[in-house]
Order: sequence, then structure tokens, then C-alpha cells
Amino acid sequence: MDDPRLKAQYAELLQVVTALATQNFDKKAAVLGVNEELDGLAVGLNMLGEELKAAIQQRNELFEKERSWAEAEARRTQAELVVARAHLAEAANLASLGTLAAGIAHELNNPLTVIWNCAEQTEAFLNEPESVLKRSKMIIRAVLRMKTVIQHLLIFAREGRSAQIADFSLYQSIQDSLILIEDQLKRAGIKVTVSLDSSDSEMKGNASQMESVFQNLFSNSYDAFALNRSIKNPFIRIRAGASATRPGWIEIEYEDNAGGIPQGVVSRIFEPFFTTKEVGKGTGLGMALVHGIVESHGGSIRVTSREGKGTSFELSFPMAAILAAKAA
Repeated sequence: MDDPRLKAQYAELLQVVTALATQNFDKKAAVLGVNEELDGLAVGLNMLGEELKAAIQQRNELFEKERSWAEAEARRTQAELVVARAHLAEAANLASLGTLAAGIAHELNNPLTVIWNCAEQTEAFLNEPESVLKRSKMIIRAVLRMKTVIQHLLIFAREGRSAQIADFSLYQSIQDSLILIEDQLKRAGIKVTVSLDSSDSEMKGNASQMESVFQNLFSNSYDAFALNRSIKNPFIRIRAGASATRPGWIEIEYEDNAGGIPQGVVSRIFEPFFTTKEVGKGTGLGMALVHGIVESHGGSIRVTSREGKGTSFELSFPMAAILAAKAA
């Protein structure tokens, strides 16, 4: 290889091979007509470069099409997921109302009984103004109680169908969640203690959905106590306050002594359609709904349970001020 042209062509061929290895397809080998084998190799490398360039371009175009399709599919799936969650929330709200039906009936029956008895007795006390006034006040109180229950049912049903986001008080939702079930819990001898600190509990979301979170927890505790009637001093405790480690967050602990959850079940309680209740008693949607609502409000929920003792749920939520600061 004394001919300098052969040395130059050989060096250039090495450069083309190196360029191809780094996907530089613009580097071409010259055909000098000095050596037939080297010229053939040059032509072959040039053709290979063009074919590789075309193949990679085609691959990139296909990848871009697949990426666009995947993004469109993800958007469609996300939209379908939002709709599905809305349907699930509505179904679970209806299920909650069904679960609370006995308590609702009792809440309305008690005031009606008071009204009926007072109305019957009023005629006998027409000549005793003080007795009539006393019974009139009892009727007014009973009517106001019925009004509160009915109004709350209407709000719960209406807001449960709406995905409207608004500012609301987390603490108020906790208190309102007791309206339809508190009487059931009292009649079962279950002591309910709610301790809320003075923190600002305003958050963004759906107040009715948040209320259903705690209604589901109350209902599950009630059902558990019903299966463990030998439990002495049954209780439900709720403690809520500002997080000591996460400024702008509220932490809530919900605790009962209803006998706990078997260890093999604890990890599955948030699965849709999973239930330990007998057929006809549970939909398996309640705790899945709870988990979904908590996450959709930017929060988290964790469960710990001791079989034979009780169960504790730890929930945490960002307040409206935190969300506003993140959005800014």
C-alpha cells in the first residue's frame, strides 16, 4: 500500500465506518477508481449510510406517531376515569344513604312521635296556657330537627351528584357526617368523641364527598360493633389538628375499639368490591370510595389495626392556603 491515494482512501473508509457507528450518515466515502475492492467498499458504506438514515428516520416517525397515540389514549382514559369516579361516588353516596336508612327513619320518627303526642295532649290542656306553650315549644323543636335532617339529606344528595369544587370547612364536614348516624350510634351504646383544635380547616373540594368519607368510617364501626356485642365501653374517637411536621396540613385520627380487622384483610380494604360482610350487607365500594376521595383532595389515608382490639385510620389533608401557594 505504497500509493498515497490508497492510504488516503483507506483512512477515509475508516472515518466513514466511525461516522456510521455514531449515526453520522452525512459522511461519505470517495470512489477514487484506484482500487476496485476499496471502491466497492466505499459504495457499499455509502449505500449502508443512506439505508440506515432512512430506517432511523422511519423509526423516529413511527415513534412519534405512537407517542401521539399514547398521549391521546392517556387523555381519553383519564377522561373516562374521571367519569367513572363520578359514577362510583354517586353510587357510593346512594349506598351510604341506604346504609343510613334506619337511622334516618328513626331521626324523622322521633320528632313525629313528639309532634303527635303533643298535638293530642294540647286539646286536654287548652285551659292551661303554660302547658300549651310548653308543648308548642316541643313541637317547634321537633319540626326544626326534622327540617335539619331533611335539608341535610337534600344537600348530601345534591352535592354528591356534583363535582363542583369549592372552599369548605373540613371540621364542619366531620361534624355534619354525624347528623344522619349519630342517633344509631347512641342507641347502640357507642360513645362518640370528636376533638377538633382551633386550626383553620378550610380546604378546596367537595364537602359532601368529604362527609361521605367519615360516614363510611362511622358505618363500618357501627357494623363491626354489631358483630362484637360483647365489647365493653364501645367508643369512636376522632382527633384533628394542625400537623406538627407539615405546616398547612391537618391530620386526623379516627379510632374505634370494635374488634379490629384480620391481618390478612387489612391490606385489601381499599380494593373496589372487596368486602368481608355477608351477601346483601356490603357493596365493597365504601372504602374504595374513601380512598379515592381522600386522594382526589390531595390527602392520604393509612390504616392500622389490632385484631381483637380496634382499628385506627390516619388521614391528612392540605389546607386551601397550601394549594393556593402551590398554584401561584
